[in-house]
Amino acid sequence: MLFKSKKALEFLLKHGEVVTFRLHKRREGKDWITNKRGGKKIVEVEIVLLEEIENPSWRATKFQKYVDKSGFNSVKEWWDAIIEVNGFNKFMNAKKGYFYLVKDLTDHEEVR
Repeated sequence: MLFKSKKALEFLLKHGEVVTFRLHKRREGKDWITNKRGGKKIVEVEIVLLEEIENPSWRATKFQKYVDKSGFNSVKEWWDAIIEVNGFNKFMNAKKGYFYLVKDLTDHEEVR
């Protein structure tokens, strides 16, 4: 799974989990995180679909539900990051969106 948002990635690494929003449905289960296409594995994770929503740009209350686990300080900051990655029109015109819980499976004690 690709994390272009440094804030979300740092939140995952610090807290062991993060809620991420995606415009496309993705595979659940075990995977790994990178911060760029073709990048190296940062951590192993488990991905769990929390919720599928319609017309995400109209659903601020849905984002509010998860913002405290997103790595962002507000829904606006989270939306700005989504728009930066996907583009304004793609987000505003999206018919569906998906919230995922991403849990760090890496044994960090082993790394030390």
